[in-house]
Amino acid sequence: MVSCLMGDSTALASAIVRCCPKYSREVFRMYGTDEIVEVSLLCNSNLMMHVIDQFGIDVDTKPVDDEHFRAKVQIYPSPTFYRWVFGWGGKIKIESPSKIHKEYQTMLRDAIEMV
Repeated sequence: MVSCLMGDSTALASAIVRCCPKYSREVFRMYGTDEIVEVSLLCNSNLMMHVIDQFGIDVDTKPVDDEHFRAKVQIYPSPTFYRWVFGWGGKIKIESPSKIHKEYQTMLRDAIEMV
């Protein structure tokens, strides 16, 4: 990686893309579990680049309709992941697994009760 940092910008970009998914999983893991879970996300189409930025160029995505795509991502369930989803203001929906969906709902309910 150090040689990439000293080389041209194409090599640097390539190195960042290769390490991004692992880095993203580790960031989400910081306050979560040690178990990786595959999560299905229904996303607004205008978020494609942001999903790629978060999960890497090889993230599994499929179009759903003109306004949405589905992404299958590997994550460590954690408040950090749920905050990332929440930050998109309803433009990302956790579809499955139901355990992750329910954990997110619980976090949202708890937050509302504090208001």
